[in-house]
Amino acid sequence: MSRCSNAKLTLKIGGRGALTSLVANAAQGCSRITYVGSFEAAQLPALMLDVDVYCALYYGSKPLHHYACPNKYYESLALAKPILMSRLVPQSVDVARDGTGW
Repeated sequence: MSRCSNAKLTLKIGGRGALTSLVANAAQGCSRITYVGSFEAAQLPALMLDVDVYCALYYGSKPLHHYACPNKYYESLALAKPILMSRLVPQSVDVARDGTGW
C-alpha cells in the first residue's frame, strides 16, 4: 500500500459488512485509519464532527443498497458535509447539479 504525502489525511470508517475484517485489519496497521464499526444513528453527529467529506459508496448489485443509499444523501445535508456518492443513488444527480459533493 502506498503512503499519502499529506500526513494530516486520515480515514474514518464506520459500519459493518463484507469488508469488516479488511477494514479492521487495515486500521490496526495504520494510525491514520480509524474503524468505528457498527454504531447507532444517534451517534452519527458526534462521529461526523471531524469529518471533511462524507462517503456513500454502494454496490448496484445489492438490493439493500438501493433502498438504504439515499439516507446518506440526507445525512450529508443535515450535517452540512460534502458527499462522495455512487451514481446508483438517485440523489447523485442533485449532488452533481448543486455542487454538494462528487
